[in-house]
Amino acid sequence: MIDLRRYGPPLARDILGDDDVGDALRAVVGGFGECFAVRASAGLVFGLLLDDGRRVAVKLVPPSEGRAALEGARAVQQALWARGFPAPRPLAGPLPVGRGHALVDEWREDGDFKDTRAPALRRAMAATLARFVAEAAAVPGVERLPRALNGRWERPHHPRFDFARADGSWIDERADRVRDVVFGPVSDWATGHADWSAQHLRWRDDRVAVVYDWDVVRDSEANVVGYASAVFTATWELDVAKAPSRADAEAFVADYEAAAGRALDRARVAAARTYLTAYCARAELSDLDGAEGDFQRALRALA
Repeated sequence: MIDLRRYGPPLARDILGDDDVGDALRAVVGGFGECFAVRASAGLVFGLLLDDGRRVAVKLVPPSEGRAALEGARAVQQALWARGFPAPRPLAGPLPVGRGHALVDEWREDGDFKDTRAPALRRAMAATLARFVAEAAAVPGVERLPRALNGRWERPHHPRFDFARADGSWIDERADRVRDVVFGPVSDWATGHADWSAQHLRWRDDRVAVVYDWDVVRDSEANVVGYASAVFTATWELDVAKAPSRADAEAFVADYEAAAGRALDRARVAAARTYLTAYCARAELSDLDGAEGDFQRALRALA
C-alpha cells in the first residue's frame, strides 16, 4: 500500500477519483516490488522498482494538463534526450489513467543538488537553458504547446493552495501592474522549461547532470528567461534561500544572453520575473498560513 497522506490526497483524488493508486500504477507499468520515492507538486511522482529490475519514475498528472500539451512536451524531451541533453529517457506516455494521464521515464539520480547562487553554477544553468531553447526550436509541433502562465492565477498548480486569502491582495496588485507586459503580443516565441529551478537539476561538479520535471511551454523568450530568473535558486532539497536576490536574477539573465548570443527585451524579462515572483508569493503565503517567506520578501524588493 502506498501512503499518500503526506503528499496531498486532494491531488490524488483529482487525478484518480476513488481508484487505488497502487492499482493505477500497476495498470501503467505492470508489476512492481517497491515504491521507493513519492513526490508531489503539480503532479504525483513515484519511483518504482519493477519486477524486471528496472527503476522508473511514473508521473501522474491531473486532467487540467491536456493531452496535446503532454504529447508536445514528450516530443521535446525525446528529441533533446536523443541529442544528448541531460534528460531522463522517456519510456511511455502520456497514457490515460483515472481522470488524468501517466508519464513513465527512466529513473535518473545522477549527481547532487546544489546551491545555484554560486556564479559558476548560475552561468552553467543559464547556458543549459539557452541550449534547451535552441534545440527545442527544431522539434516539430511545438506551436501546440501552451504558454507558461495564462492571466491571473484563478487555478493554482496544486489544490492545497488558497489564492483567495484577503491578506494576499497586495501580491495580486503587484502582479496586475505588469500583467499587460507579460501577456502582450509576442514576437520572440521560444520553447522552454516551465520551472527552471534548482530543485529540478542535479549536478556533477559545475555541469548539469540531469534535468527533471519536463513541463514544456511555448512563450516569449523574454518571459521564459524572466520566469527562470525568478526561481532558478528555488529548491527544497537544501536549506538555502528560495528566491534569488535582484542582483542574482539580473546576473542570470546576463548569463543567458551571453550564452544565447542575443539581447532580450529587459522590460519584459523584469515584468515576467515580477509576475512569477508574485505567483510564488501567493503559494508561499498559503503554505506558511500568512507568515512572510522568501518570495514575499523578494516581491517587496522588486517594487
